Amino acid sequence: MQNGLAKISSTDDETTVKIKSITTQLSSMMKDKRRIDKRKYQQNDDDDIQQQSADILSRPFVTLAYAQTLDGMLAAITSDQTDALTKSTSNMLLSCPESITLTHHLRNIHDGILVGGSTFLLDQPRLNCRLSTSSTSSSFSIEDPMPIVLDTHLNNLQRLLFDDIISIEDNNMDIPEDISIDNIKAHNPIICCSSDAAKSFLDLLELFQDQHEVTKRKKRNKKSYNIIVTKKIDENGDVENEIYLPIKITLQVTTYNKKEDDTVEELVVTLLPCQIHTTHKSLCLRHVLHQLYNQFNILSLMVEGGSGILSSFLNECIVDETKKKKSSKIVDCICVTTTPKVIGGKWGLPVFRGLDILSGRTDRTYDTSKKNKKDDKDTDVSESFSDQMLNRMITFKDCEFVSLGQDSIFLGRL
Repeated sequence: MQNGLAKISSTDDETTVKIKSITTQLSSMMKDKRRIDKRKYQQNDDDDIQQQSADILSRPFVTLAYAQTLDGMLAAITSDQTDALTKSTSNMLLSCPESITLTHHLRNIHDGILVGGSTFLLDQPRLNCRLSTSSTSSSFSIEDPMPIVLDTHLNNLQRLLFDDIISIEDNNMDIPEDISIDNIKAHNPIICCSSDAAKSFLDLLELFQDQHEVTKRKKRNKKSYNIIVTKKIDENGDVENEIYLPIKITLQVTTYNKKEDDTVEELVVTLLPCQIHTTHKSLCLRHVLHQLYNQFNILSLMVEGGSGILSSFLNECIVDETKKKKSSKIVDCICVTTTPKVIGGKWGLPVFRGLDILSGRTDRTYDTSKKNKKDDKDTDVSESFSDQMLNRMITFKDCEFVSLGQDSIFLGRL
């Protein structure tokens, strides 16, 4: 074992072949999808279809990839608190070594890897590609995907840096004395947030640096801070679009040592302001994907979780028959590692706890007018309900199950 990964040697040919087969299929899906969507856009004269095709072309290929237990749990809850701010989940290693190696191969073929703000805070993941040289061939290089975090209000980023959430609207707020850049393990992460949150965070950084300058004049501090903010400017002078341009923040922390050389640490994060969904008031995933594609040229995106993020992506793929114009789906593929373990419902965190296949309905009543002519019993109500549920279920195509170590890998196209 090295870095938690399985070493693949000449004796592991079967594992190597299976991993290569999965990654090759996924790479082919990416190329085929892009080619088919481009052809549809060029050949179709229908404005609605052209608009849908244009939306698809301006977003990355999206793969949901995660590990779950046999009973569909993503992790174990470590607290029975009902408060969302105090509830946390453990960073459990569910997969076998071979499956973990597959995960890093999947990261290697995607341009970006995305997690939610809670996962970013609780697990402090590196979000990189960790493959030993013995697990790769000379035919391709190892490249880290861009780490991407969804943090609507930047509350999780604040907790990581300041160990608190600070509101600049609070007249009695306490400006933190230090910035803990060591808590962020990912290299140069992109933090997707609302435009208001980005503005407030920049104001907070300015107040922090101003306070530090005042205290620095009074006494020699053990640390000094240098904060550099670089914002992209819209070349066309579009003020409305300018609020959604990336903001690069460089945090430099110098620690003064009496007996040793001073140490300088640096953290770079990029804020990517995105639109807010009009209904659930969190980030609009379609705009997030559009931003990642256009601002950072991310053509393929691997979504690893957590539960709320995975559910949100699939919720956007549910067909809403109440809308005249159907929105295009935003998930292309799913790759699930199922491990032969069971957590149970009391302490387990379900993978799709937030998924609602009946979302978009104005009511939750069901059509009971369809009667079973052969039977006038109450069963026809449940049959009508079942029909509606079956019609709205998310169904995957071109599905394949592959055994890998003790785990089972499911690969399917949406």
